[in-house]
Amino acid sequence: MMPFALRGLLLLTAAWLAALFDTGIAPLLELRHCAPSACLLAAVLTIALSNNSHAFLIAGGFGLTGDLSGASRLGPALGCFALAGYVVLRLRGTSQPPGVLRRSAELLLCAIAMPIALATVQALSAATSVSWSWLMQAALGAGLYTAALALPVLLFAISSRSAFHSLAPDS
Repeated sequence: MMPFALRGLLLLTAAWLAALFDTGIAPLLELRHCAPSACLLAAVLTIALSNNSHAFLIAGGFGLTGDLSGASRLGPALGCFALAGYVVLRLRGTSQPPGVLRRSAELLLCAIAMPIALATVQALSAATSVSWSWLMQAALGAGLYTAALALPVLLFAISSRSAFHSLAPDS
């Protein structure tokens, strides 16, 4: 088990790298006004890979990182990422660990729900001057773009985790 301080340091490093990616590299990857979000990617992967029922708090932390690194108000991404993560984790249940297909579906659900919820909050709070339809199209595009980047990472993480557990000695 990894010590708590080391886990905290790794989370802060991941948040810093996500903010760096969102402000520096993501604009270069923009396709038709849709760019991937590393904060969304980190939040979605946290929810999809975690077996902890409190992982939505970490997803909210990545949302806060997105709020701090963007030009929007402080809090909407934190709330939307945490709420979407909470809903997905509650839908998952606790009966058995989800398989690859279910985790992939959770990833897609999170990757689409989080930016759409954020775009809805921004539209309702009049934080943006663009039309509702353009905002939803951009949110859906960003969610799908991010999901397309997250899916290979998810599959690699699941396969490497299962390979690691198959090498572990039985106790």
